[in-house]
Amino acid sequence: MMNNTLPLWEIQEIRDEAVQNNIPIWALIIGALAAFVGLLILPTNQFVGTLVIIASFIPTVIGVTRFLEIRINRKILEHIGVDEGHPWHPADEGESTKTRVKDVLGRWVEIPLTANITFHLDHLTNESSIKDEEDEEILQLGTYLTEMEGEKMEFFINQALILSRTQEFEQDPTLKDARLREMEAEGLLDREWLDTSPGQVEIEFGQMSRAKEILGKKKNTSHLALDAEE
Repeated sequence: MMNNTLPLWEIQEIRDEAVQNNIPIWALIIGALAAFVGLLILPTNQFVGTLVIIASFIPTVIGVTRFLEIRINRKILEHIGVDEGHPWHPADEGESTKTRVKDVLGRWVEIPLTANITFHLDHLTNESSIKDEEDEEILQLGTYLTEMEGEKMEFFINQALILSRTQEFEQDPTLKDARLREMEAEGLLDREWLDTSPGQVEIEFGQMSRAKEILGKKKNTSHLALDAEE
């Protein structure tokens, strides 16, 4: 049976936070109104009218910048998906907690649960790819992402993987391995680990509240075990 992989952009809560209540639209409207007022004042008071017109560019620039940021977020979030058992997925429960990324051929490729992925861009061909910590290629993305957008995508994927691991493991194995590497490193490193107890990992989009639903979501293996006992 195919898992119900849902792009992050199609998840209402995440999309709403990415758009942030149409901030760019209001900024553009305020900028346009300010420019109009400045033009009305200009014939009677050239100095004040000019200042108002110049000031009108501030909300306009903010609106355009935010509009472009929303477009980037949408482009990225349409290519990251989660299965129905993932805490970000709106389904009440599901058999798969996988995080997936759409490759250059439009296929949803599963990202290994314990991977710490990185974005790689070939500056000669402009081809980008996703690799794991061993520099092994997981999938090719094509040429639609810039380096800045790819780094943002990398950040979101790794956040989704944190919740995937929280769903699958009692303790995040990647955090455990990182602590071992820290203790074995030469010299003393002044590093303070974040509180990684349940509910304390900071996740973008304010979606950690969704992680609380982990306790309410049952894995497919649990369902199979109960069905077998019955």
